[in-house]
Amino acid sequence: SFKTAAGQLAWDGVVTDITVLKQAEEARRASDERYRLYAENLPVLAWILRRDGGIVFQSRRALPYSALFENAADSVVHPDDAKAAAGFFEDLDQSAESRVEFRLRGADGEFRWHQFSSVAVGGEAGGDIRLVTAVDIEDTKRAEEMQARLAGLMEQRVNDATRQLRDQMDDRQRVQERMLRSQKLEALGRLTGGIAHD
Repeated sequence: SFKTAAGQLAWDGVVTDITVLKQAEEARRASDERYRLYAENLPVLAWILRRDGGIVFQSRRALPYSALFENAADSVVHPDDAKAAAGFFEDLDQSAESRVEFRLRGADGEFRWHQFSSVAVGGEAGGDIRLVTAVDIEDTKRAEEMQARLAGLMEQRVNDATRQLRDQMDDRQRVQERMLRSQKLEALGRLTGGIAHD
């Protein structure tokens, strides 16, 4: 501000209308919030990672498993699956997509099967951002195990029934052979009796 020669207060400057810019910022904020809510409510574990492995975002359901990305995976990964899990995490920046299954320890201390998927944003191997998701597949694994047990049981029953049928067929064959011999002996006896009579 400055005073004119007449002593009046005046302003010298440029006014820029930033309404469009503010509307765009608000639209982006609303969009970010909408997608954050989507991600928070997904029925999966979800992380967005930087290339260096740092967590940019993780869904609320994924919070108990943050140790996976903090070099403490052994605290939540089943010991038998440690090698598969380590391979998956080592491969994060090497391939565009990867998928593996391993068990995670839940808050209740029980292990449940999860299928982990990783994709580089933009589809490039070694992309700057990775989307990692884990879907609980415990029920699917149990169903597969039950199906395998039922298939084994069914195969055993079919084998038992086949063996039993074979045994019955063999018994029937032996009985028929005995009857045929008996009939032959009876016919021979009649024939010799008839010859002796004549």
